Amino acid sequence: MAMTTIIVMACLGVVAGLALWGRLEEGS
Repeated sequence: MAMTTIIVMACLGVVAGLALWGRLEEGS
């Protein structure tokens, strides 16, 4: 895999994790 692909996937994973965590925090 290219370095750029790894960086992009990592960034997307962090963004998705923060979004999910924010929704869970708001829900409870």
